Amino acid sequence: MAAQDKKQGSAKPGRLGIYERPEQQSVTNIEIVAIALSALWVLAAVIFFVVMPSGPEAGFDGANAMITMLAIFMPVAMIWVAATAARA
Repeated sequence: MAAQDKKQGSAKPGRLGIYERPEQQSVTNIEIVAIALSALWVLAAVIFFVVMPSGPEAGFDGANAMITMLAIFMPVAMIWVAATAARA
């Protein structure tokens, strides 16, 4: 009879699979490295575009602005894609 009481009192709910809450939501080393690389890249890109000499043919049009934004933000996006893949 004591064995039955013990089984009834210690019943655990089953695992919920994909509906379970993640056990760990803290920032891991992967995210820290991704943040550092992203900040380093943005800083280097800003320094490059500020220091870059502007010649007589250098103008600011839509194409240059789009390429500049891609040169800054595409590598940052790829850093975070790699960080997400490394964490999974």
